[in-house]
Amino acid sequence: MIHGKLLGAIALAVVLLLAGSAWAKRAPMQDAREVSGEAKEAKGEFEGAIADFTALIQDRPLDWRLRRRVIQLHLKLAQGGNALAQADEYLKHRPQAAEAHGERGDILYLAGQSAEATAAYRKALELSGGDAGPETKAWAARLWVLESRAGDRAKATENLRSRLDGIAADTFELKIAQYFAGWWEEAKMREAAGIENSEASDDIDPGARVRALHALGVKALLDGRRQEAAGRFEAAAKMVKGLPGAGGFFFEAHAVARELEWLQAD
Repeated sequence: MIHGKLLGAIALAVVLLLAGSAWAKRAPMQDAREVSGEAKEAKGEFEGAIADFTALIQDRPLDWRLRRRVIQLHLKLAQGGNALAQADEYLKHRPQAAEAHGERGDILYLAGQSAEATAAYRKALELSGGDAGPETKAWAARLWVLESRAGDRAKATENLRSRLDGIAADTFELKIAQYFAGWWEEAKMREAAGIENSEASDDIDPGARVRALHALGVKALLDGRRQEAAGRFEAAAKMVKGLPGAGGFFFEAHAVARELEWLQAD
């Protein structure tokens, strides 16, 4: 009996070893250009990283993760035209890709091209098919800002509420959208920004604070409170400079700087 169990265990070990070997042979190796691009990006050599990633895109034109990485690198270098060209190139392959239209909206928003950004966000939301993911709620919130700035804030709020109706506030993107829709209290957004309790602000995720400050600033500006808005944007911009990377708040990290520029130029 023991002899039989031993043989069985040996047989199982051999099967697992062979299976692992086969999996290892099938596992894709990371491309050397991607490794090189990541190393250059980590060192702040963004132009070199773009060159490596762009070369890789020629072999992987449908890799949205890689394409978006190049877009963000271009934006870090204030190369909005190149960033837009990357999104447009992707859309030649996948014209119904909501994520690329949404990215176009972000690029155009940051470029101050409000009408074009509005059209891009609307297209992204149309193609998203009612998806309740965080990106769609971020697009809806940014669309509300642009539509409100265009002059019809009541209609913009009505549109936003129709897109949010029946969805629970389970992500921060959605909380921002609900704040703009009037469904999330100003006090809660101020708390998320670390304004209400300065002693507890160090325990709040810095990215969430930047996004909350941006939302508060945008709303204050629409309400005509320019000085308050500038203070919110300045506080957010100061926080961004002290953070190692933008991560999930890449848009807001760039938007607060642009909002300050627009305020000063107005």
